[in-house]
Amino acid sequence: MTKKILFSLVLSLVGLTSFSQKGQRIAFVDMNYILENIPAYSQAQEQLNKKVQSWQQNLDRITTEIETMKTDLSNEKALLTEDLILEKEEDIAIKEAEFKKMEAQYFSSEGNLFLLRKQLVTPIQDQVYNAAQEIAKTRRYDFVFDKSSDLIMLYSNKANDISELVLRSIVRGEKVSKANEQRATRATPARATPTNTNNTTPTNRRSTVASQPGVNPNATNNTSAENTEIDTTENINSSEAETETSSNTSDQSNASSEMKSSDTSAKIETQENTVVEDPKQKAIDEREAKRQAALDRIEQQKIDRAKKREEQRLAIEKKRLERLRKRDSVRNQLKDNKNKPVEKKEDSNNEKEDEQKENNN
Repeated sequence: MTKKILFSLVLSLVGLTSFSQKGQRIAFVDMNYILENIPAYSQAQEQLNKKVQSWQQNLDRITTEIETMKTDLSNEKALLTEDLILEKEEDIAIKEAEFKKMEAQYFSSEGNLFLLRKQLVTPIQDQVYNAAQEIAKTRRYDFVFDKSSDLIMLYSNKANDISELVLRSIVRGEKVSKANEQRATRATPARATPTNTNNTTPTNRRSTVASQPGVNPNATNNTSAENTEIDTTENINSSEAETETSSNTSDQSNASSEMKSSDTSAKIETQENTVVEDPKQKAIDEREAKRQAALDRIEQQKIDRAKKREEQRLAIEKKRLERLRKRDSVRNQLKDNKNKPVEKKEDSNNEKEDEQKENNN
């Protein structure tokens, strides 16, 4: 909404100033078209899509685990004790907290997706913005708008579209950088300057030839002319060698400067990568430590639950044995009680018989 308001204000200002100024120059670009035709941007988008897909698969896996745990709990709830139910609910809560933490790690405002997009896509977008600004300055445009943004453009003349110019400028810059890199790699070390194997100069050679015994002086004069020609040719060769060495040294200096610039850019990139990766790696290590602690806690809880189940089983077995012993003792008592009245009746009958016998006597 604010962008639309700003766009309307800019148009109104352009309309107001058109009376006082002579023809405002306005152009527009299509950022989506430019970015789609840059191979580096397409590669960066593919990397981002692959990462997002793998992260979403991890989240889906945790979601299925949570649903499975909830289903198992609902099916076994009638057979479990209250302690076991609470423990399973706690496991589900831990898994849900892990899901939320992982989702924030991947897709939050400062998560992995934000950092990766900043590392891959932002430099390409900056390159497009810089190229558009350079073209606007050279062609003296007063305003350059983005056709693919949220701004509403009711009408746009194709003649004012500088998207192709921006795209050609970026492609040209990439070709120049590649050519510089190839030139730097193909730079060969300077060839060594030719040195005279003989220590004697041409004049010394002439003097030594003339001083030799049995040598004709006319021949020496003829040889002197030849020696002058040799001197001139040697001087020419030496000058050519010097020019070659100077050109080689200049090529070497250019190559070394290019190599230094590439080295500095590589160092800057590595420093930026380390700056981006260091907090990221630190956060990943912290999350991994917390996750490992949670897994250890869950494992300990499982061990404790198994121990409690074993204790409960032993207690139930003990109670069952006690009930069996009590039942056996009750049965024995009942048997004893049944036998006691019979013995008393027999004793009373014997006493009555004895009394009758005595009376008869």
